Amino acid sequence: MEKIYIHYKKILVGLLEYDPLLKNFSFVYDDNWIKEGFELSPFLKFSGFEEYAFKLFIENLLPEGEGLEEMSVYYQISKSDKFSILKHIGAETTGALTFTDTKEINIPTSFREIPLEELEERVSQKDAQSIILWDDKLRLSLAGVQEKLAVTIIDGVIGLGEGDICSTHILKFNRKNENVILNEYLSLKLAKAVGVNVAEVEYRKLGNENVLFVERFDRKLVNNKYVERLHIIDATQALGFPSTYKYERLYNSKDIRDGVSFEKLFNLVNEAKTPLLFKKELITWNMINLILGNSDAHGKNISFFVDKDGLVIAPFYDIVNVTMYKNKYAQDMAMAIDDEFEFEKIGVFDMLEFLQSNKISKTQYFNDFKKLAKKIHKNLDFNFIESSLKKEEEEFIQDYRDNIIKRLNRLNDIINRVRFDLPFENENYEEFFDSYEDTILKRVGKYEYSKQEAVEKYLLSIESNLIPFYDIREETKETIKRDSENYCEMLKVSNFKSPIR
Repeated sequence: MEKIYIHYKKILVGLLEYDPLLKNFSFVYDDNWIKEGFELSPFLKFSGFEEYAFKLFIENLLPEGEGLEEMSVYYQISKSDKFSILKHIGAETTGALTFTDTKEINIPTSFREIPLEELEERVSQKDAQSIILWDDKLRLSLAGVQEKLAVTIIDGVIGLGEGDICSTHILKFNRKNENVILNEYLSLKLAKAVGVNVAEVEYRKLGNENVLFVERFDRKLVNNKYVERLHIIDATQALGFPSTYKYERLYNSKDIRDGVSFEKLFNLVNEAKTPLLFKKELITWNMINLILGNSDAHGKNISFFVDKDGLVIAPFYDIVNVTMYKNKYAQDMAMAIDDEFEFEKIGVFDMLEFLQSNKISKTQYFNDFKKLAKKIHKNLDFNFIESSLKKEEEEFIQDYRDNIIKRLNRLNDIINRVRFDLPFENENYEEFFDSYEDTILKRVGKYEYSKQEAVEKYLLSIESNLIPFYDIREETKETIKRDSENYCEMLKVSNFKSPIR
């Protein structure tokens, strides 16, 4: 049996054993850790757990895609050999756990400065020379598929840390002829500007390359010689799923929906330190991803701090307006709103079922969405980012703004109809009155008006409560109008009527 000892801030957590012939994993918590520590995830209980659970837990710590492939080639080990990979990168994985061959941690502490010229050169050559290979060592210990590099920044100096000086930032890079990191920067800065708890980011140019600097929220720089690690897990780990279950639909199937879903995320409220706050922040995550068009909001793109008191949602990260790339990336949402996976097809019924199945108040969701929508619109001037960047990327930022407003207007219409009964286009007031007489009269009083007058009075009474629609450039208005007409026609064909009575 091969062994790996697991530590938390140099405290022994437990022993992981692996049988290479049977490919079996076995993990046992240390007795002292059971007395003083906490369960590493809701699926790794002190009272016991299934054998496969810890294998899935560590699998979710490993890189995916090209990063895993590169690591496999460099170390000459199979991509399926999770144990051997963990032995190579275990000194610094996501979160606070350290994996070593010895019962006592004996990792030397060091900091190797990267001169700016060297970093710029390496970034410019990243397509020809791997950006994660430094000083004959792979510097990749982060889950995910995007190309990235973990570095330590102390007093503005960028370097590679070891031991007590672990990484504090993640550098993200564009693929050729892409602007995804600018998109992510705008999305996270916009979310932060409206009060959403997100990772801190900086957009910098290194040589001729634009690079996104992301401050790690699972790290805390205590002083120049010590970086504290904080234990976090993502949703796949919290739910005991493999990384391949990060999307709700599995294997590109429309029928197999066993992966991470909103319903499963909301069920984690029972593991939360503060259940009401936990649920409120999950709702905010849902709203901000809907508004900003982040269809890739999957189970590895939301994380939780873990301690004795339970789960706390970590700052949001990896928010990208994927709808800006309709001809390049899949647009289906990682998690459905009820049964709908496409932004353009989300309707009132979908939203109502989503709220009901997750025990979310329609009134509260409406009020929170209204506040967030107003703040988003108010900040679409992007005055909170550098003026030089606004000027340099003016065209993309304007396209980004128009994209947000177009979707926001459509969402506003849906959320308004979730909260209030409203007539659809081509539905006359008498028809609307006949369908919702009780609702209308309850608001306007006794029947003292014609049907037309009663509806007009009803609509006037709720007008100030509705989420408003926002102006957009003239050339985009026609697209919105066309989409709206198509949507109303679809509702007409299906004989749709709002279920709110």
